[in-house]
Amino acid sequence: MSKQSDKNKIEYAQNLSHELMTPLAVIRSKVELLLQSPHLSEDDMNNLDIILKTVERMNRLNKALIILSKLDNNVYVDSEKVDLNDMVSSALEKFQDQIRLKELSIRFSRGEDIVFETNKNILDILLTNLIKNAVLHNYPHGRILIETNTRYIKVENTCNKDVPENIFNRFVSSVDKPHSLGLGLAIVSKICESFNYELSHNISAESFTIEVKF
Repeated sequence: MSKQSDKNKIEYAQNLSHELMTPLAVIRSKVELLLQSPHLSEDDMNNLDIILKTVERMNRLNKALIILSKLDNNVYVDSEKVDLNDMVSSALEKFQDQIRLKELSIRFSRGEDIVFETNKNILDILLTNLIKNAVLHNYPHGRILIETNTRYIKVENTCNKDVPENIFNRFVSSVDKPHSLGLGLAIVSKICESFNYELSHNISAESFTIEVKF
């Protein structure tokens, strides 16, 4: 397939994404206005809350599919020096509220001087999805172990539910999270494929471990 054809596909996906964002934003704003009404019944409130959650899910799906489209067409080519440990810490910060809510135990075993060249935005997406998966599919008072060493990261989380063997496929989510998009680990897998990273995982009775070698 030609570069021009790839470019046209990406532009089409981006334009479609933009067109979807506008009606979704309108729906959100109208629902938020309705929620301010003093005359709503409990059923009305519940139904509006479902609409808001559906809109948020569609927004997340929209963004995830754009990322996958760009990865499919090798858009992310720029690289710069990045510090893996700093980026892991930044990714963890994004989930501090959820970590506190679940009272998760976090252990971050840092390797030293892990600096290498890659696309910074893509690495952030990869780390964010790894940690999000470990938080989302954990249970209260569970644990997350993160280990970095020369050119690799390993993330292990406790989980007491069955993990599908095809968890890296698109739109596959675990049985305890039916509302999950099922795209987070698919994006991780696609990033590893696009950047020649080595991806492996291990499932045990009480834990799920993912390792990425850069």
